[in-house]
Amino acid sequence: VDTIDFYSSYSRGDMGTFLSKDEKILYANDWDTTGVYFSAFDLLNNILLYADRKITNLGPSPMYYGADDGRQGKALFIHNNTPGYKGLKFFVVNPDSGLYFNPVPIPPVRSKGYLSANADYVIIEQVNVGQPPYYEDFHTGKIQIYNAITGDKIAGLTLPPSKSARILIFDNYPNMFYYYNYEDHTVIPVDL
Repeated sequence: VDTIDFYSSYSRGDMGTFLSKDEKILYANDWDTTGVYFSAFDLLNNILLYADRKITNLGPSPMYYGADDGRQGKALFIHNNTPGYKGLKFFVVNPDSGLYFNPVPIPPVRSKGYLSANADYVIIEQVNVGQPPYYEDFHTGKIQIYNAITGDKIAGLTLPPSKSARILIFDNYPNMFYYYNYEDHTVIPVDL
């Protein structure tokens, strides 16, 4: 197995792949209504460490799982066990230990989740579905920040709404993210 084979064979989830904190292990994810699965590949020794390891006990059987982000050997998943967005929660998983941390409850609205560059924080952005004909996401500027381990809310922000705003996260700035608006090229740096 090489890196390309690993990626094409095991990276079936929304998030694709992400690296361990020391950047020696490449993780891939998959999920279905029965659970979340991870595979791991040792980049130094070019070997498969494990394939399709199931993370269990994530709560009631969900109607939907989804992967949003992965960094520093942690993955951010979305879990919904009720119709609509009423039971929506984000949770952080450590694929090696199989442990997950306290879920982050979020308002019953469509949201996108991110992990901070150091994976210490969960950043939740409310994103509405845009208007026809393209249905592009509309970024409301409503952002919540949570501790990734405890699930405690740290802050809430209201930034300028825009259909072309994006949250940008850079590894070189582990305690920050940037809210960038492509329309007017404004950048709002946010300290975590």
